[in-house]
Amino acid sequence: GRELVIMSTCGPIASADTHWRFLRGRAVVVACPKLDRTEPYAPKLAAIFQDRSIPRAIVVMMEVPCCGGLTAIAEEALRRSGRDDLILDEVTLSLDGDVVETVRIAGPA
Repeated sequence: GRELVIMSTCGPIASADTHWRFLRGRAVVVACPKLDRTEPYAPKLAAIFQDRSIPRAIVVMMEVPCCGGLTAIAEEALRRSGRDDLILDEVTLSLDGDVVETVRIAGPA
Protein backbone atom coordinates (compact mmCIF):
# COMPACT_ATOMS: atom_id res chain seq x y z
CA GLY A 1 0.00 0.00 0.00
CA ARG A 2 2.99 2.32 -0.19
CA GLU A 3 4.18 4.48 -3.03
CA LEU A 4 7.54 3.51 -4.53
CA VAL A 5 10.38 5.96 -5.13
CA ILE A 6 12.89 5.10 -7.84
CA MET A 7 15.77 7.42 -7.02
CA SER A 8 19.01 8.19 -8.75
CA THR A 9 22.07 7.46 -6.65
CA CYS A 10 23.16 11.10 -6.72
CA GLY A 11 19.72 12.56 -5.88
CA PRO A 12 20.03 12.31 -2.09
CA ILE A 13 23.49 13.87 -2.21
CA ALA A 14 22.27 16.91 -4.15
CA SER A 15 19.04 17.43 -2.21
CA ALA A 16 19.34 18.00 1.52
CA ASP A 17 15.59 17.52 2.03
CA THR A 18 15.37 14.17 0.22
CA HIS A 19 14.08 12.25 3.22
CA TRP A 20 11.09 14.39 4.13
CA ARG A 21 10.28 15.33 0.53
CA PHE A 22 10.55 11.94 -1.18
CA LEU A 23 11.31 9.01 1.12
CA ARG A 24 9.25 9.34 4.29
CA GLY A 25 6.44 6.75 4.28
CA ARG A 26 7.43 5.30 0.89
CA ALA A 27 9.41 2.29 -0.27
CA VAL A 28 12.57 3.15 -2.20
CA VAL A 29 14.93 1.66 -4.77
CA VAL A 30 18.15 3.39 -5.81
CA ALA A 31 19.95 3.08 -9.13
CA CYS A 32 22.44 4.82 -11.40
CA PRO A 33 21.71 4.31 -15.09
CA LYS A 34 25.21 5.45 -16.01
CA LEU A 35 27.37 3.40 -13.63
CA ASP A 36 25.21 0.36 -12.80
CA ARG A 37 24.76 -2.73 -14.92
CA THR A 38 21.08 -2.02 -15.57
CA GLU A 39 20.00 -4.98 -17.73
CA PRO A 40 18.19 -6.76 -14.86
CA TYR A 41 16.49 -3.62 -13.54
CA ALA A 42 13.39 -3.47 -15.80
CA PRO A 43 12.39 -7.11 -15.17
CA LYS A 44 12.95 -6.75 -11.41
CA LEU A 45 11.03 -3.49 -11.27
CA ALA A 46 8.24 -5.02 -13.37
CA ALA A 47 7.90 -7.77 -10.77
CA ILE A 48 7.63 -5.13 -8.05
CA PHE A 49 5.06 -3.16 -10.08
CA GLN A 50 2.87 -6.28 -10.33
CA ASP A 51 2.03 -5.76 -6.65
CA ARG A 52 -1.29 -3.97 -7.14
CA SER A 53 -1.10 -2.45 -3.66
CA ILE A 54 1.48 0.03 -5.02
CA PRO A 55 -0.61 3.01 -6.19
CA ARG A 56 2.16 5.21 -7.53
CA ALA A 57 5.84 5.17 -8.47
CA ILE A 58 7.94 8.33 -8.53
CA VAL A 59 11.19 8.54 -10.49
CA VAL A 60 13.45 11.09 -8.79
CA MET A 61 16.33 12.03 -11.05
CA MET A 62 18.90 14.75 -11.55
CA GLU A 63 18.83 17.16 -14.51
CA VAL A 64 21.79 15.43 -16.15
CA PRO A 65 21.46 13.39 -19.37
CA CYS A 66 22.37 10.02 -17.88
CA CYS A 67 19.50 10.15 -15.37
CA GLY A 68 16.95 9.94 -18.17
CA GLY A 69 17.75 6.25 -18.24
CA LEU A 70 15.92 5.86 -14.92
CA THR A 71 12.65 6.96 -16.48
CA ALA A 72 13.23 4.67 -19.46
CA ILE A 73 13.76 1.72 -17.09
CA ALA A 74 10.60 2.59 -15.14
CA GLU A 75 8.54 2.93 -18.34
CA GLU A 76 9.78 -0.43 -19.62
CA ALA A 77 9.03 -2.02 -16.24
CA LEU A 78 5.53 -0.58 -16.26
CA ARG A 79 4.93 -1.94 -19.78
CA ARG A 80 6.18 -5.40 -18.71
CA SER A 81 4.06 -5.37 -15.55
CA GLY A 82 0.85 -5.18 -17.57
CA ARG A 83 -0.61 -2.56 -15.24
CA ASP A 84 -2.55 0.39 -16.58
CA ASP A 85 -3.64 1.73 -13.21
CA LEU A 86 -0.21 2.53 -11.75
CA ILE A 87 0.63 6.22 -11.67
CA LEU A 88 4.19 6.92 -12.79
CA ASP A 89 5.56 10.40 -12.09
CA GLU A 90 8.98 11.90 -12.78
CA VAL A 91 10.57 14.55 -10.56
CA THR A 92 13.68 16.29 -11.85
CA LEU A 93 16.14 17.85 -9.41
CA SER A 94 18.59 20.62 -10.28
CA LEU A 95 22.26 20.26 -9.46
CA ASP A 96 21.47 22.35 -6.35
CA GLY A 97 18.80 19.84 -5.27
CA ASP A 98 15.77 22.00 -6.08
CA VAL A 99 12.75 20.50 -7.86
CA VAL A 100 12.90 21.73 -11.45
CA GLU A 101 9.97 19.81 -12.90
CA THR A 102 7.33 17.22 -12.03
CA VAL A 103 5.69 15.31 -14.89
CA ARG A 104 3.02 12.57 -15.02
CA ILE A 105 4.48 9.82 -17.25
CA ALA A 106 1.68 7.27 -17.08
CA GLY A 107 -1.47 6.28 -15.26
CA PRO A 108 -4.93 7.65 -14.69
CA ALA A 109 -5.27 11.43 -14.43
